[in-house]
Amino acid sequence: MFDLGIAKVIGEAVEAGFTLVDDLHTSDEEKIVLKHHLLTIQSKTLKDTLDYEAAALEARASIIVEEAKGRWWEPKSIWRPLTMLTFLFMVVSHWFGYTPDNADPGLIEQLFLLIQIGLGGYIVGRSGEKIAETVVNRNVN
Repeated sequence: MFDLGIAKVIGEAVEAGFTLVDDLHTSDEEKIVLKHHLLTIQSKTLKDTLDYEAAALEARASIIVEEAKGRWWEPKSIWRPLTMLTFLFMVVSHWFGYTPDNADPGLIEQLFLLIQIGLGGYIVGRSGEKIAETVVNRNVN
């Protein structure tokens, strides 16, 4: 997911560049040209960052699609249930107060978000598999 912090850092760097350009003892036309170059660098950097993020998301999506196709026995029969049981254990442990004292609350929040996404994907994936099997069986008969 695109980190807006990167865009903020780039924007702040360009603003600092604008301040430096404004402090230069040169003509207004040269200052405009320099600011234009800074804005060009900013837009190219943001575009490259977004392109990278898009490629990373495509790679993640392709992994999820391949796993969801369910060609392999192990992910359906071992990996998914084991992962969900582990997540369930973590939620129940947290609920009963067995969270480490030094656990970062932000990390726990991210973990619960991951669990929500995982459970949603697991439920939708299993339902989709069952629906697909039913449709295939009806079309075969």
